[in-house]
Amino acid sequence: MNIALHAIMLPALATLAALTTLDAKPGETFPPLTARETSAIDAAAPETARAKPQKPRKLLVFHRTEGFVHKSIPNASHALQRMGERTGAYTVTLSDDMAQFDPATLAAYDAVLFNNTSQLKFENPAHRQSLLDFVRNGKGLIGIHAGSDNFPTWPEGQALMGGVFHSHPWVAKDTVAVKNDDPAHILNTAFEKRGFWITEEIYQIVGPYSREKQRVLLSLDMSRPENARPAAKIARPDNDFPISWLKTESKGRVFYTSLGHNKDIFETPQILQHLLDGIQYALGDLQADAIPSAQLATPPTPALAPDDKTPIQKLTALPTLAALSTYEVGDPLAPQLAYEKHLRAAPPAQRAAAETDLIALIAAPATTTAAKCVFANWLGWIGTEKSIPTLTAAVKDPALAHAAISALATISNPEANGALSSLINQNHIESIRIEAANAYGQRRLHYSPDALAEIANPHSTAALEALANIATPDAIETLRALSFSGAQEIPHTRALLAATGNLLRRDPSAKNRNLAIDIYAGTLRAATALTAQIETAQALVSLDPVNQALFVFPMDSDPRLRNVIACGMATSGNAGAIELITGNYASIPADTICRMLTALATKPTATALPLIDIALASENPDVQLAAIVAAAACGDNTTVAKLLPFLSSKNKDTAAATFAALTQLPDCDGKTNSALRIPDFALQPNLLLILAQRQDRTIFPTALATTATINTTATTTTALATTVSATAATATTTSSVSASTADTLRAAAFEAIALLVRPGDLPQILPLAANLKRPADRREWTKALYTAAASHPDAGEAAALLQKQLPAATPADRASLIAALTMVQSDTAKTALTAMLTDSDIDVRKETIRALSSARTETAYDLLIGHIAAATDTTERLLAQRGAIDTLDALTTISTNDKVAAYRNLWKTAGTQEPKDAIIAAVKRIKGTAAAALLKEIAPAKTK
Repeated sequence: MNIALHAIMLPALATLAALTTLDAKPGETFPPLTARETSAIDAAAPETARAKPQKPRKLLVFHRTEGFVHKSIPNASHALQRMGERTGAYTVTLSDDMAQFDPATLAAYDAVLFNNTSQLKFENPAHRQSLLDFVRNGKGLIGIHAGSDNFPTWPEGQALMGGVFHSHPWVAKDTVAVKNDDPAHILNTAFEKRGFWITEEIYQIVGPYSREKQRVLLSLDMSRPENARPAAKIARPDNDFPISWLKTESKGRVFYTSLGHNKDIFETPQILQHLLDGIQYALGDLQADAIPSAQLATPPTPALAPDDKTPIQKLTALPTLAALSTYEVGDPLAPQLAYEKHLRAAPPAQRAAAETDLIALIAAPATTTAAKCVFANWLGWIGTEKSIPTLTAAVKDPALAHAAISALATISNPEANGALSSLINQNHIESIRIEAANAYGQRRLHYSPDALAEIANPHSTAALEALANIATPDAIETLRALSFSGAQEIPHTRALLAATGNLLRRDPSAKNRNLAIDIYAGTLRAATALTAQIETAQALVSLDPVNQALFVFPMDSDPRLRNVIACGMATSGNAGAIELITGNYASIPADTICRMLTALATKPTATALPLIDIALASENPDVQLAAIVAAAACGDNTTVAKLLPFLSSKNKDTAAATFAALTQLPDCDGKTNSALRIPDFALQPNLLLILAQRQDRTIFPTALATTATINTTATTTTALATTVSATAATATTTSSVSASTADTLRAAAFEAIALLVRPGDLPQILPLAANLKRPADRREWTKALYTAAASHPDAGEAAALLQKQLPAATPADRASLIAALTMVQSDTAKTALTAMLTDSDIDVRKETIRALSSARTETAYDLLIGHIAAATDTTERLLAQRGAIDTLDALTTISTNDKVAAYRNLWKTAGTQEPKDAIIAAVKRIKGTAAAALLKEIAPAKTK
């Protein structure tokens, strides 16, 4: 089924110089942003990310254009860089080089953002597959504005983004009404559950877009007459004009917004927050519901555009504090954000005046509680000693207590210490005491020895937490000096450990490290409670795994304590600790040895290899199994020889663990694979598969030869020896093998080929059909055939090679060859498949129909539709009808309305009940009014 796409072709944009100019094409450049533009973008950029990154994130911002060049590209690039720098959500690489999509290069990123790219062709098949694999395997894709105007000849790429630009009936100067389709969605938080107006060019999206496949966040509010356009300009009969959406793509995530034509889009705080949230979703750090809109059990009630038609770009006038004093939860946040930005940039005199006003408003009865909380927060970073009495008094109001204590934590004036100290030791509400203690701890730069003594109280959890958060040497000594007994031991120990750990994190100097070791060792020797012993030992062994305090406990002490100490020593990377373990190996219980080895599997260190070597020789199967797993994590090429004997173990668990271990060992510049290629590896099925799973391409010729040269007679297998010697790196002398071994070896060779096949291997894969003996051989050969055919560099040549093989093929081979042809996207393949649909042999025709039905492509669909009308045999027609129905159901590149129209046409050809039932079932899976209308026509009794 062909889908018309509107394509605008203008000169292409070339290279982006991030800090100076943007080259669009030879002789054309973007000027640097003006000082006004950069300051406006900086002011609008969010201060913090909504989600903490799970790890440092890398974002590729790609701005290549092969069509229309948007002048807002440098504005977007600056905004994206500033948001990443300011929030820490990601770091940006700016590029227009297609080499970024080479698989190895692309793998370095966590997400790709198309910044107003246009008409990208992605003509290199490797780049297409790389981008698809990148997203589907768990990475992210983001599109801004013209990010949907790409891939004119690549339907899969269009489907990846979720829609294709058609036209823009709403031009850049238009102010349009925007509907908030999903007000409570986390990616719409910036819009405060409201619709809005915006001055912007709005796209009309077609192609694979569907609310059945993506979660629509924003769209045009077509209830407003201002959005109406002449029918001649409208391509969507459903009046659905999406602006922002998200969706999943296998394991990956996609976010798109069509906003971004006008430069001031990137000077609008709400839009930048929306964009940052979408980027964090695509990166995998911000969890967001991506269930398609049409599949929601309870669709959200959209928020329509307000009566006030002021565009969102202009809703930035600075409000007064008096106006803000009436704020209630649920009111728009934009006025507060605007005032806060002003306050942060204000000179000292303006801040002092604002402090006076804020103090008065917090005390004023007319000020709402919500506003008082906001004002207290602001006093936390502009307040002086003048604010402390007001904030201390505010703690008495439970609704203000949290905001007031938080403010006292951040006011720089030391008088805040006294206020918090009083709250810790005198307030009768435990939650207030604990929160005040945490706040006191945050003020570690504003304490005094007297203040430390003032809050020190071994009976107060809040006091212990405060000292732990302060975490200075004085605070730690104060904790050590506290006397305690009985139930107080564990909270006291935890506070001391926390304080010492916090000190080390802030200043990991040698002096502090030695202090920590001294504290941990002394605490461990004095500890009597098992929990205190375990937690202290864990802290000590991480710093000094050979400290004598660790060995005051006998080997028959509580196994939990023993295991903590042993695992910490084993994974420490300390050679002395490993020597102590191996020297006392015989006296260590087997369960502890297993725990150490298991810990090494998750926290590997090569220093532990002597321990692993001893464990590998153990007669205890559990220890031996754990050692094999640890060897995979800690070992290198020298570990291969130690593991190989276990590969043929009669214990299935041991053999399986060894197979996995040898597969996972690091490559060490090819040395590990070389060590695995022992002289007779070609006669060991497991070694063939291990090397194949390690993607050792050097064994590919050996695997090819092995499928044809296995002798099961009593004579020497000269053919195998000769072939392997000629194709592998080592000469091999072999003897005959049994029939069952030959079958296993041949199956392994075919599986290895399927794992190692690369583009260009098709001529070598096709002749292997002659070597197939068993179903396992055929299964793996078919996998290799499909991969080789689909990835062959020249699709026309691939089709010709497959077609040439067909006349002499067995019926079973012929089915595989026809299926492979359906995977080749070329006119030659289509011509060959068309010819087979008219073959005189009905079996050939049916095999072709089955192969096309499994292909699930638009080409296959077109051929099946054509054959429904041409088929003279009833069973052929039924096969083609069912194949077309199932293919249409599976295609994601066809819009809902197009699918419904296609099912309507298929219904007309359905002469029996079987295809009719299949059509009814398929249409029921489609959401929307068009599908509902068709169901009423074709199954009226079933839809009542």
